[in-house]
Amino acid sequence: MFPTLSKIKEDSGNSESGNAVTHGTKSEYWGTISALKGDDFVFPSPVNLPKWLESAADWLGDASSILEIGPGKADLAYNVISGKRKTGHYFIADLSEGILEHARNRLDSVSSSIEVTYIHDDLNLPEALQEISAGSIDKVVLINVLGYLDPDVAFQNISRVLRPGGFVRLTHGDHKFFTLYSKEQLVDILNRNGFALEQFNSVIIPLEFIEKVRSIQGDVWSLSQQELDLLHRHGGRPTVDLIARKS
Repeated sequence: MFPTLSKIKEDSGNSESGNAVTHGTKSEYWGTISALKGDDFVFPSPVNLPKWLESAADWLGDASSILEIGPGKADLAYNVISGKRKTGHYFIADLSEGILEHARNRLDSVSSSIEVTYIHDDLNLPEALQEISAGSIDKVVLINVLGYLDPDVAFQNISRVLRPGGFVRLTHGDHKFFTLYSKEQLVDILNRNGFALEQFNSVIIPLEFIEKVRSIQGDVWSLSQQELDLLHRHGGRPTVDLIARKS
Protein backbone atom coordinates (compact mmCIF):
# COMPACT_ATOMS: atom_id res chain seq x y z
CA MET A 1 0.00 0.00 0.00
CA PHE A 2 1.10 3.55 -0.67
CA PRO A 3 0.27 6.74 1.21
CA THR A 4 -2.36 9.18 0.12
CA LEU A 5 -1.42 12.75 -0.83
CA SER A 6 -2.19 13.96 2.70
CA LYS A 7 0.05 11.23 4.09
CA ILE A 8 2.84 12.21 1.71
CA LYS A 9 2.65 15.79 2.96
CA GLU A 10 2.69 14.64 6.58
CA ASP A 11 5.67 12.32 6.12
CA SER A 12 7.74 14.79 4.11
CA GLY A 13 7.17 17.78 6.35
CA ASN A 14 5.31 19.62 3.63
CA SER A 15 3.19 22.64 4.32
CA GLU A 16 0.42 24.23 2.30
CA SER A 17 0.16 27.78 1.00
CA GLY A 18 -3.39 28.58 -0.01
CA ASN A 19 -4.42 25.46 -1.87
CA ALA A 20 -0.96 24.42 -3.04
CA VAL A 21 1.44 21.80 -1.77
CA THR A 22 4.57 23.91 -1.48
CA HIS A 23 7.51 21.59 -0.97
CA GLY A 24 7.02 18.56 -3.16
CA THR A 25 7.25 14.98 -1.95
CA LYS A 26 9.95 12.63 -0.79
CA SER A 27 11.90 11.00 -3.57
CA GLU A 28 11.63 7.72 -1.63
CA TYR A 29 7.88 7.70 -2.22
CA TRP A 30 8.23 8.08 -5.97
CA GLY A 31 11.07 5.59 -6.02
CA THR A 32 8.73 3.05 -4.44
CA ILE A 33 6.04 3.89 -6.97
CA SER A 34 8.50 3.38 -9.82
CA ALA A 35 9.24 -0.16 -8.60
CA LEU A 36 5.70 -1.15 -9.63
CA LYS A 37 6.55 -1.67 -13.27
CA GLY A 38 3.88 -4.21 -14.15
CA ASP A 39 1.38 -3.37 -16.85
CA ASP A 40 -1.41 -3.49 -14.29
CA PHE A 41 -0.04 -0.52 -12.39
CA VAL A 42 -1.26 2.73 -13.89
CA PHE A 43 -1.59 6.35 -12.88
CA PRO A 44 -4.98 8.06 -13.37
CA SER A 45 -3.47 10.25 -16.05
CA PRO A 46 -4.43 11.47 -19.54
CA VAL A 47 -1.44 9.53 -20.91
CA ASN A 48 -3.54 6.40 -20.47
CA LEU A 49 -6.09 7.73 -22.97
CA PRO A 50 -4.71 6.72 -26.41
CA LYS A 51 -6.27 9.63 -28.31
CA TRP A 52 -4.93 12.21 -25.84
CA LEU A 53 -1.51 10.56 -25.72
CA GLU A 54 -1.09 10.58 -29.49
CA SER A 55 -2.26 14.18 -29.74
CA ALA A 56 0.08 15.35 -26.97
CA ALA A 57 3.01 13.48 -28.53
CA ASP A 58 2.30 15.13 -31.87
CA TRP A 59 2.17 18.54 -30.17
CA LEU A 60 5.51 17.92 -28.46
CA GLY A 61 7.15 16.16 -31.37
CA ASP A 62 7.46 19.20 -33.64
CA ALA A 63 9.79 20.88 -31.11
CA SER A 64 13.56 20.64 -31.43
CA SER A 65 14.10 20.41 -27.67
CA ILE A 66 11.69 19.14 -25.02
CA LEU A 67 11.77 19.04 -21.24
CA GLU A 68 9.40 16.69 -19.42
CA ILE A 69 9.17 17.13 -15.66
CA GLY A 70 7.88 14.06 -13.82
CA PRO A 71 7.70 11.37 -16.52
CA GLY A 72 5.76 8.77 -14.52
CA LYS A 73 6.10 5.51 -16.43
CA ALA A 74 7.54 7.41 -19.42
CA ASP A 75 4.49 6.77 -21.62
CA LEU A 76 4.59 10.22 -23.22
CA ALA A 77 8.36 10.17 -23.75
CA TYR A 78 8.13 6.67 -25.24
CA ASN A 79 5.47 7.78 -27.69
CA VAL A 80 7.49 10.81 -28.80
CA ILE A 81 10.81 8.99 -29.06
CA SER A 82 9.47 5.90 -30.83
CA GLY A 83 7.53 7.95 -33.40
CA LYS A 84 8.83 9.85 -36.40
CA ARG A 85 9.25 13.22 -34.69
CA LYS A 86 11.33 16.30 -35.45
CA THR A 87 12.69 16.42 -31.91
CA GLY A 88 16.46 16.39 -31.47
CA HIS A 89 16.81 16.40 -27.68
CA TYR A 90 14.43 15.17 -24.97
CA PHE A 91 15.28 16.10 -21.37
CA ILE A 92 13.59 14.19 -18.53
CA ALA A 93 13.76 15.59 -14.99
CA ASP A 94 12.51 13.99 -11.80
CA LEU A 95 13.05 14.06 -8.05
CA SER A 96 13.27 10.27 -7.90
CA GLU A 97 16.25 8.29 -9.15
CA GLY A 98 13.93 5.27 -9.28
CA ILE A 99 11.58 7.00 -11.70
CA LEU A 100 14.52 8.08 -13.87
CA GLU A 101 15.95 4.55 -13.85
CA HIS A 102 12.62 3.14 -14.98
CA ALA A 103 12.36 5.75 -17.75
CA ARG A 104 15.93 5.03 -18.88
CA ASN A 105 15.35 1.27 -18.96
CA ARG A 106 12.22 1.71 -21.03
CA LEU A 107 13.55 4.30 -23.46
CA ASP A 108 16.93 2.64 -24.00
CA SER A 109 15.07 -0.13 -25.82
CA VAL A 110 13.88 2.33 -28.48
CA SER A 111 15.93 2.82 -31.62
CA SER A 112 15.83 6.57 -32.19
CA SER A 113 17.99 9.47 -33.29
CA ILE A 114 16.58 11.60 -30.46
CA GLU A 115 19.12 12.31 -27.72
CA VAL A 116 17.72 11.74 -24.21
CA THR A 117 19.18 13.35 -21.08
CA TYR A 118 18.06 12.37 -17.58
CA ILE A 119 18.24 14.97 -14.82
CA HIS A 120 17.89 14.12 -11.13
CA ASP A 121 16.60 17.37 -9.69
CA ASP A 122 13.99 19.01 -7.49
CA LEU A 123 11.98 21.78 -9.20
CA ASN A 124 11.19 23.22 -5.75
CA LEU A 125 14.81 24.38 -5.49
CA PRO A 126 15.68 27.74 -7.09
CA GLU A 127 18.88 26.34 -8.58
CA ALA A 128 17.20 23.44 -10.38
CA LEU A 129 17.81 22.51 -14.04
CA GLN A 130 21.29 24.01 -14.15
CA GLU A 131 22.32 21.25 -16.58
CA ILE A 132 20.10 22.87 -19.22
CA SER A 133 21.29 26.02 -21.00
CA ALA A 134 19.14 29.11 -20.52
CA GLY A 135 16.62 29.68 -23.30
CA SER A 136 17.37 26.37 -25.02
CA ILE A 137 14.06 24.50 -24.59
CA ASP A 138 11.13 24.84 -27.01
CA LYS A 139 8.44 23.03 -25.01
CA VAL A 140 8.03 21.92 -21.40
CA VAL A 141 5.44 19.41 -20.24
CA LEU A 142 4.25 18.46 -16.73
CA ILE A 143 1.66 15.71 -16.42
CA ASN A 144 -0.12 15.80 -13.03
CA VAL A 145 2.97 17.28 -11.34
CA LEU A 146 2.11 20.88 -10.43
CA GLY A 147 0.31 19.94 -7.21
CA TYR A 148 3.61 18.69 -5.77
CA LEU A 149 5.56 21.85 -6.59
CA ASP A 150 5.95 25.37 -5.32
CA PRO A 151 4.44 26.90 -8.46
CA ASP A 152 6.43 30.12 -8.44
CA VAL A 153 9.80 28.45 -7.91
CA ALA A 154 8.98 25.79 -10.50
CA PHE A 155 7.85 28.30 -13.11
CA GLN A 156 10.93 30.45 -12.51
CA ASN A 157 13.09 27.41 -13.24
CA ILE A 158 11.00 26.56 -16.29
CA SER A 159 11.11 30.14 -17.55
CA ARG A 160 14.91 30.22 -17.32
CA VAL A 161 15.40 27.21 -19.61
CA LEU A 162 12.49 27.96 -21.97
CA ARG A 163 13.13 30.14 -25.01
CA PRO A 164 11.12 33.35 -25.47
CA GLY A 165 7.83 32.37 -27.09
CA GLY A 166 8.28 28.77 -25.94
CA PHE A 167 5.42 26.75 -24.53
CA VAL A 168 4.59 24.93 -21.33
CA ARG A 169 1.82 22.34 -21.17
CA LEU A 170 0.45 20.86 -17.98
CA THR A 171 -2.35 18.64 -16.81
CA HIS A 172 -3.78 19.05 -13.36
CA GLY A 173 -6.59 17.32 -11.47
CA ASP A 174 -9.77 19.38 -11.18
CA HIS A 175 -9.74 21.44 -7.97
CA LYS A 176 -13.13 20.03 -6.88
CA PHE A 177 -11.37 16.71 -6.30
CA PHE A 178 -7.97 17.82 -5.04
CA THR A 179 -8.69 21.22 -3.47
CA LEU A 180 -5.68 22.58 -5.34
CA TYR A 181 -5.98 25.25 -8.05
CA SER A 182 -9.01 26.72 -9.76
CA LYS A 183 -8.74 28.08 -13.30
CA GLU A 184 -8.41 31.61 -11.91
CA GLN A 185 -5.55 30.56 -9.63
CA LEU A 186 -3.77 28.77 -12.47
CA VAL A 187 -4.03 31.83 -14.70
CA ASP A 188 -2.68 34.00 -11.90
CA ILE A 189 0.28 31.65 -11.39
CA LEU A 190 1.04 31.79 -15.11
CA ASN A 191 0.69 35.55 -15.43
CA ARG A 192 2.85 36.47 -12.47
CA ASN A 193 5.61 34.23 -13.81
CA GLY A 194 5.60 35.68 -17.32
CA PHE A 195 3.32 33.21 -19.12
CA ALA A 196 0.13 33.85 -21.08
CA LEU A 197 -2.62 31.24 -21.27
CA GLU A 198 -3.11 29.93 -24.83
CA GLN A 199 -5.48 26.97 -24.37
CA PHE A 200 -7.55 25.65 -21.48
CA ASN A 201 -9.33 22.33 -21.91
CA SER A 202 -10.74 19.58 -19.72
CA VAL A 203 -10.05 15.88 -20.18
CA ILE A 204 -12.26 13.29 -18.46
CA ILE A 205 -10.47 10.29 -16.97
CA PRO A 206 -13.27 7.71 -17.35
CA LEU A 207 -14.94 6.34 -14.24
CA GLU A 208 -14.15 2.74 -15.16
CA PHE A 209 -10.47 3.65 -15.38
CA ILE A 210 -10.53 5.31 -11.95
CA GLU A 211 -12.18 2.20 -10.51
CA LYS A 212 -9.45 0.05 -12.07
CA VAL A 213 -6.75 2.20 -10.50
CA ARG A 214 -8.44 2.04 -7.10
CA SER A 215 -8.80 -1.75 -7.22
CA ILE A 216 -5.12 -2.19 -8.10
CA GLN A 217 -3.68 0.35 -5.70
CA GLY A 218 -5.93 -0.25 -2.70
CA ASP A 219 -6.30 2.59 -0.22
CA VAL A 220 -4.05 4.93 -2.20
CA TRP A 221 -7.19 6.11 -3.93
CA SER A 222 -9.57 6.03 -0.98
CA LEU A 223 -12.11 8.70 -1.83
CA SER A 224 -14.63 10.64 0.21
CA GLN A 225 -18.31 10.32 -0.54
CA GLN A 226 -18.23 13.82 -2.04
CA GLU A 227 -15.45 12.79 -4.41
CA LEU A 228 -17.30 9.61 -5.35
CA ASP A 229 -20.46 11.62 -6.04
CA LEU A 230 -18.46 13.98 -8.27
CA LEU A 231 -16.92 11.08 -10.17
CA HIS A 232 -20.32 9.61 -10.92
CA ARG A 233 -21.77 13.00 -11.83
CA HIS A 234 -19.02 13.70 -14.38
CA GLY A 235 -18.65 10.12 -15.59
CA GLY A 236 -15.03 10.25 -14.44
CA ARG A 237 -12.45 12.68 -13.11
CA PRO A 238 -12.08 16.02 -14.90
CA THR A 239 -8.46 16.96 -15.52
CA VAL A 240 -7.29 20.39 -16.69
CA ASP A 241 -5.12 20.39 -19.81
CA LEU A 242 -3.62 23.80 -20.47
CA ILE A 243 -0.99 25.34 -22.74
CA ALA A 244 0.74 28.64 -21.99
CA ARG A 245 3.32 30.69 -23.88
CA LYS A 246 6.32 32.38 -22.36
CA SER A 247 6.10 36.13 -22.92
